[in-house]
Amino acid sequence: MTQPHSPETEQQILKENPYGETVRGLIEDAPHFNINQLARLIEASLIKEISESAEKGELSSQYKDSETNELKTIIFSADDIFCGQIAAALEVQDAQPTQPKAWAENIPRANGLREALMTVMKDRRLAEPFRHAVYHKQAALLREKDQQAAPVQEIITGVPEALKIRSEELHSKAEEDLGEEAMEASGVELGAAAASRIVDIEQQEVQKDTYDYLRAALPPVVRPGSPQAAGREYNSPIDEEQQRKYYDKFVTEENRREAQSMLAAATGSTPEIRAILSAHNLPSSSVEAVDAIREDPDVRFEIAKLLVQKLDRLLLDDSNDMGWRINKNDRGNLKADPITGKKKQSRLYAVDMALKMLGGEFAERLEGRDDFARGPDGSISMGQHRHAARTVLMTHEK
Repeated sequence: MTQPHSPETEQQILKENPYGETVRGLIEDAPHFNINQLARLIEASLIKEISESAEKGELSSQYKDSETNELKTIIFSADDIFCGQIAAALEVQDAQPTQPKAWAENIPRANGLREALMTVMKDRRLAEPFRHAVYHKQAALLREKDQQAAPVQEIITGVPEALKIRSEELHSKAEEDLGEEAMEASGVELGAAAASRIVDIEQQEVQKDTYDYLRAALPPVVRPGSPQAAGREYNSPIDEEQQRKYYDKFVTEENRREAQSMLAAATGSTPEIRAILSAHNLPSSSVEAVDAIREDPDVRFEIAKLLVQKLDRLLLDDSNDMGWRINKNDRGNLKADPITGKKKQSRLYAVDMALKMLGGEFAERLEGRDDFARGPDGSISMGQHRHAARTVLMTHEK
């Protein structure tokens, strides 16, 4: 019988589990992203790794043949895992929210999959994003079947406790025992409700920008109580009073004028900035443009997206002059904003600083213009994020 995880047990599981590093990273990332962003992260990392494990034949379970009493092995495909085992666990959890064995009884132990998924589902911030990522993967598998001209499965809508799609292959596996903790039905598949959720998620993804996460990660910076702040998420350090103090301290006339100069230089090295501002009827290097980069969500998003893309391109050159933290961009070595306390990966932090420089939040008088240092080998050792921010703004690309 599976025992509840203690923090110590969970850490041991993550340390020894093949998916442990990924799960640990997701747990660390969870506070910094919303549900949709986390779902995409999970899909690009954990879901992908599980699929690769299935392709390698690493996900299996043993059972005794009832007729011959021989021990046999089931090798699960990605379709079996996502549309069968995980779907079964989700269905049981939906029907019986207090059922503690939904994941223990449906997910094979092989390659540490059971413990990894149980750890994910025990984290309240990851459970729902994981569900969304699974639904999206199921939709992709269904599309793949359709492209291969496989017959479309008939959805049965009359069994609310375990809605199923007929599938001869998975139905036969539903009669096979997964082990001492297995349920009889291992092949519960997509029902009408789940299929509907997949359609919703697919429709949401159609027009979704890959860089949409920047809207929440680098939100507009506005003064609480101002018209611009009404109904909008803003970069609050802790509460509105502290945000007002931050805004009044850093969004000054002096800093806005400095930002105008920086913006004028940046539009010369990065003409795309001027094109974005022009599309929003903003004169380049104007104070109105500075304010829009800071407070207008659409202008800010487009500039942020441009800077993220440019920074990534610059870092493709192995001889780039940026610091090791920027190049490595380690999600285990986050950089905390000294004002807001928000933690970000190094490249995102550098882009955030570049936005401060363009949006009138950056105080040159407090930082100094030569605010980075090099080590004995000539590489940037201090002020790596400020250096990267200026580099991405001022570098002329070939």
